[in-house]
Amino acid sequence: MEKILPKAISKRKKVGLNIPASKWLKEDLKGFVKDVFSPDFIKSQNIFDYTYINNLLEEHFTGKRDNRKQIWTLMMFELWYKEYMKA
Repeated sequence: MEKILPKAISKRKKVGLNIPASKWLKEDLKGFVKDVFSPDFIKSQNIFDYTYINNLLEEHFTGKRDNRKQIWTLMMFELWYKEYMKA
């Protein structure tokens, strides 16, 4: 593509891909997020404090705070746990 693209593009440093995770968690994936962090599962798992997780979610869903990094990380752990720990 070097012959086709302008040098400003072909010679620039690598640029990361940003995904709209904050919006997805708040809108498109909201139901899924709530399922992953169901009170019964979190409490039975006895690893995380449900009150803390619920506060993270409520702050994010209401727009009070952008907790996408924490929510995404916890969600990936929970999905891994459900898959490999046979919860």
